[in-house]
Parts: sequence; C-alpha cells; structure tokens
Amino acid sequence: MERLTLTLPALYGDHHVAPVGRALSALDGVAEVVIHPAAHSVSLQFDPSRQTAATIESALASIGYTAGDPERALPAAGPAAPRHTAALAGTMSFAHEAPRWEGRPLWPCPGFDRAPIPED
Repeated sequence: MERLTLTLPALYGDHHVAPVGRALSALDGVAEVVIHPAAHSVSLQFDPSRQTAATIESALASIGYTAGDPERALPAAGPAAPRHTAALAGTMSFAHEAPRWEGRPLWPCPGFDRAPIPED
C-alpha cells in the first residue's frame, strides 16, 4: 500500500467531506481515507497494483476538487457587488447590494448543490 496526500483548495468546509469521501470510496484499491477540511487536504492509502495516483486525482477533479496550492485564489462565480461603508461616532454600518439569484451558488463550491424541491 502507498500513502497519498493531496492538497485540495476547494475543500474548505465540513460539507465537502461527504462528496470527497463518496468519490474516493468508489475507487478500487483505495483505503483509509482521512479528509481534513481545515487543512484543505485528503490523505489515503491505495494499492498501486489496482489504482494510480493520477486516477485518484482525476476522480477528484471530475467532481470539482482539483489538487493544487491552497493559497491560489478561486475564480469568482460572478461580479462583486458594490458596498458602501460609513462610520458614525463609534458605530459602523454597511449598505450592500446583493447579487441577483441566478439559480447557482454565489461562490465556487463543488460540495454545495441545490437541494431538490419535491413537487406538490
């Protein structure tokens, strides 16, 4: 068995654990998967006679988790909304025009899918 540790910049919250875990558990020869959202990383063991590191990285990339540098900026899903800030005698207020909802998350998040709405 070989150990593989990958840095996944898009893996940053607990809601990413389930999709990453499902993708890795579906691969033949992969065992002992440990997912670290706070560290943007996943560690696992795999049998090199049944699986390759490139195939594992490809499986993760196909669901939106590309291995890379955690410091890189993820592309924004849309334009930034204008914001105005004002400070008055010990208080601070914000006026923010929120972007319109277009049926997609407002940030790139592969682990965040729209929940299905049951029909009436």
